Amino acid sequence: MERITIQELQRAIGRCIHAEQKEPYRLPADASKMANVFGQMIYYQVDSWPVDDMKASEVEAFLRWKH
Repeated sequence: MERITIQELQRAIGRCIHAEQKEPYRLPADASKMANVFGQMIYYQVDSWPVDDMKASEVEAFLRWKH
């Protein structure tokens, strides 16, 4: 089972915000999707998250911004 690390997710969220943020204090749509997973990782205090436990839209957003 493939997993996404919290560091990979942080970098992808940062890239998205840097490139897409148009309104102050509001996350871009893709960053918001990834932030849902990020929040769960913080809540459960884990360093990685199974891709199988993510919604398709969350995985797609991550894949768009991971590089």
